[in-house]
Amino acid sequence: MRKPSDPELDALLGDWNVIPPEDDGRLAVRVWRKISVREAESRRDASRVGWLPRLLGRPGFALATVLVFALVGLALAEARLQQEKTASWESLEERYFRAIDPVSMAIHRHQE
Repeated sequence: MRKPSDPELDALLGDWNVIPPEDDGRLAVRVWRKISVREAESRRDASRVGWLPRLLGRPGFALATVLVFALVGLALAEARLQQEKTASWESLEERYFRAIDPVSMAIHRHQE
């Protein structure tokens, strides 16, 4: 920590001068121009991602979106169920043929 009174630091601080920046009278204009450019960029960026909340804020569009996702989910579930059903029927068919076909039964017993 610094001592409460340091003569070297006090001397350096005494010699330190703040030089004001050069102002050609257009500083405020340049600052406000930069501010307006950044605000325009910010609005443009917000408009790129802001369309979805605006659309979902409409009840009709929100309902349509929910219905589309629900139908897609049902279609995927139906496809998966159909795959399971097909596999189940193939397994039942195989077991049925093994049960009634003596050659198949002999081969199956021999493999075990």
